[in-house]
Amino acid sequence: MAGLEELHQALAAVQTGLSDAQANFGQAKDLLEEARRAIVEAQGQADPWLPPQLALATEQIEAQVGKLANASELLTGYQSRL
Repeated sequence: MAGLEELHQALAAVQTGLSDAQANFGQAKDLLEEARRAIVEAQGQADPWLPPQLALATEQIEAQVGKLANASELLTGYQSRL
């Protein structure tokens, strides 16, 4: 049973890593939003110019967060079957 306990511990560590990564992506998304607001405010226009990379970065972060959520869900399901 020591092997099973070690597997549970390893899976818990992976789950913790996934949670940490999700938190980091959340912080990155917040920073991108702050950058967007700063750009908009600095221009003071009704229709400000925003770099296309800003929207692309936000989309990529959201996609990665979705992948991490899927991985976490799969891992949770696997852990429950052990």
